[in-house]
Amino acid sequence: MRILMGFRYGNIGPADRVKYALKKMGHEVIAVGPSTDPVVRQDLEEPDILESQDAGIYYYDTKKIIDKFGQFDFILQVEPGTYFYNLDTAKCPNAIWVIDTLLLQNNPFIQRMGGGEYIDQLGRIFTSKYNHIPQYHEWGIKHVSHLPLACDPDMHKEVKAERVYDIVFLGNTTYEERGHFLDLLRSKYNTFIGTGFIFDFYCSKVAQAKICFNHGHVGEMNMRFFELMAMGAFQICNIVHGQELLGFEDRIHLVNYISDEDLINTIGEFLHGGDEPFLVEKRSKIAQTGKQKALAGHTYQHRAEEILEVCGLC
Repeated sequence: MRILMGFRYGNIGPADRVKYALKKMGHEVIAVGPSTDPVVRQDLEEPDILESQDAGIYYYDTKKIIDKFGQFDFILQVEPGTYFYNLDTAKCPNAIWVIDTLLLQNNPFIQRMGGGEYIDQLGRIFTSKYNHIPQYHEWGIKHVSHLPLACDPDMHKEVKAERVYDIVFLGNTTYEERGHFLDLLRSKYNTFIGTGFIFDFYCSKVAQAKICFNHGHVGEMNMRFFELMAMGAFQICNIVHGQELLGFEDRIHLVNYISDEDLINTIGEFLHGGDEPFLVEKRSKIAQTGKQKALAGHTYQHRAEEILEVCGLC
């Protein structure tokens, strides 16, 4: 098929990983949107501005893209970052994958598109946040389903290294509740905290951890949830929305925590609750079970296949 994709982010994001998966499946993908990664060059970068430019948001005229590139079999937008307008000029199915926000009818970007009338043009809405689906239904939006984030085995690889850190966390440290837990861990354990996502660095730091910490902001199932498993990491994470529906079980695929006390007690169990060979085996068993499950059903190729299937394209 010929697929038109719109997204803003570079090659570490879910949109680019889905594009990569679709291409591996044999589809032709035309991607538009200024990339935040200077290495990534989209087929069309310059947007058509609607009245004025919103910071970091880009708008594209579907009709002009079709005039330039020809007809498509499917259109996929990945929010936030880009929006297609004049979608009704395209005689093909379309979908949007909402990653970071709720798709409110009064969202300023959606309102600029036409509000509810624009939402009605969207053939399918996918959201990465399972707990947002009831809110869509309250707004009367029924054509929505859960599409979680995922991992990419070509990027998120298990590597061998000496486990020199008790705890490793790589990611955004600005969320208040996550910052609280990170401060607690830093005060008690040999902890590495960083924000780099260059993937050789990411994989190597994860490999140096006895325990990889994760905290889904407001209970979201973030990218790290799947990536750590793919890298063979022993993950301790708060309970995230949708985890149980995907079959990820506490103390089988990862270890969950609820509170400060629970986190410290759980880390103590897996760091100090026996002799070192026993603890290594205990952590490794959970890590490898998590890895097998993540790679068996939660890669971006699985997500690409699900998008096409739900939209009736395979």
